[in-house]
Amino acid sequence: MHFVLAGPSEHRMPHPMFDTAYYKSTNPDIPGGGYRLLVHFIAEGEVKGASPHPLIDLAYVRRQLAERGVDDVRPFRALLDPAHVKWLSPHRLFDIGHYGDVSEAATAFAGGAFLYYLLAGHALDEPAHPLFDRLSIAPKPRNTGSKRPIRSPISSRRMRGPGKPRWIRIRSSAPSII
Repeated sequence: MHFVLAGPSEHRMPHPMFDTAYYKSTNPDIPGGGYRLLVHFIAEGEVKGASPHPLIDLAYVRRQLAERGVDDVRPFRALLDPAHVKWLSPHRLFDIGHYGDVSEAATAFAGGAFLYYLLAGHALDEPAHPLFDRLSIAPKPRNTGSKRPIRSPISSRRMRGPGKPRWIRIRSSAPSII
């Protein structure tokens, strides 16, 4: 009830999985804002497949439900259902299995790994998919035999100026072939 009375004026979202600004930007024909967006999504948007959040692809969720033979649940509601949150990924770029391996807290969270990610995991910079896991995509050190360091670019938020990669030095003890 607080969201209906004060949420829009305080620029709040009704739920972490419903981003009012995103929903309005992807559905500009909806008059008004605030709780009207949520009402529209519940009444019409979910049925039409309108996404309530940039990390939720309802068509992708619907396909996962169909693969498991779950046809009696609407996709967004399935993301909120404790029976489904342990295996249901909201988007192709959110790998529920990978995220569970990366974050023990997400696995233990009663609301599911995705809701944990929205509430805390993104702030902890926990990768939601192997593509975003710096440890799994970091270049592996080459054993060239040189005592000279091998320089390798790794993208980082701490870059040394616009467009300049951060370099790491890897020492090798094998003889050089370069």
